[in-house]
Amino acid sequence: MKTAAGKKEFLKILRQHLRALKRELKPCTLSPQAQNRFTEIEQILDQALNRDLPGIGISAQVSLYPLRVKSLSPFINEAMKIFNGLGLTVFPGSMSTVISGTDKFVWQALRDAFSACANRGELVMTITVSNACPLPVKPVQSV
Repeated sequence: MKTAAGKKEFLKILRQHLRALKRELKPCTLSPQAQNRFTEIEQILDQALNRDLPGIGISAQVSLYPLRVKSLSPFINEAMKIFNGLGLTVFPGSMSTVISGTDKFVWQALRDAFSACANRGELVMTITVSNACPLPVKPVQSV
């Protein structure tokens, strides 16, 4: 398994086994900690598999506007967890967040984030997508 293709194939098989195990355990009552472990392992495998995949590189500027809620944080945190979980490059800002990666995973992240946040309550999500805009530069932290 010295080649990159061999490693990718191994990770795919590992992910398939993990998903099969989850299906087998579905009738059982798992603790929230065990469920979180499964999710974390899936995200790690997905990140490893998604690196260097061919596709169109795109960026999306995303803003979430939860409606009629006291705290915006649960919505924002949920979206950020999804963006980071898919291995995207994430540039959070005070008014919006820019995410970038291959088109497949950017669109997946946008769908997943909207669905997860919509389950929490009413919201508006604005998105600007581009395959031409340069990525923002991460600020250099001063010492």
